[in-house]
Amino acid sequence: AVSARAEIDLSGSWQSINHEDSLERGGGPYPDDWTGLPFNESGRAKALSFSQSVISMPERTCWFQTQWHIAAGPFSLRMWAVPDPVTGKVQAWVVGAWETRAPMTIWMDDRPRPSAHALHTQAGFTTGRWEGGALTARTTHMKAGFIRKTGVPLSDEAVIDWRFFRHGDVLTVMMVATDPVYLEEPEIITKGFRM
Repeated sequence: AVSARAEIDLSGSWQSINHEDSLERGGGPYPDDWTGLPFNESGRAKALSFSQSVISMPERTCWFQTQWHIAAGPFSLRMWAVPDPVTGKVQAWVVGAWETRAPMTIWMDDRPRPSAHALHTQAGFTTGRWEGGALTARTTHMKAGFIRKTGVPLSDEAVIDWRFFRHGDVLTVMMVATDPVYLEEPEIITKGFRM
């Protein structure tokens, strides 16, 4: 068990600093530029078959914005705690987006992970705990999507591990995506936010 002193208040509105990876956060990387991405052959083939025009189709305007978009996109976010109605302890943290991505609930009450055959949603299923001064979390059960605007795929078997670090009025979010279908090794990204 981790002491209560390790828990940090992450609630508030966090503005994206967007000083890292400016090409990635703005207009997007150049087509077919996947420098540094740990693709396997399936991932490269899927990315090569991607057409940017597909996201302009009305039924697909939001389909690529998985939870990975929290750090990969240029947007800000909001976080708030959800207390247990009986004990008052934090039952969950919610990470709400300032765009069309679904909010992410990080369950802090040790609830079991659903079956591998359970419904996969855009938000996925996330559990968390405090480790030292960071909120750590794991997201599974996500729909397939993309981790870059240029069609870099993320399968529905992917797992995202999170670290939320707060230093005064700065929040750093680190995400590590592991995908046995499209990636040879984990893809890691960080993003800074200011209160």
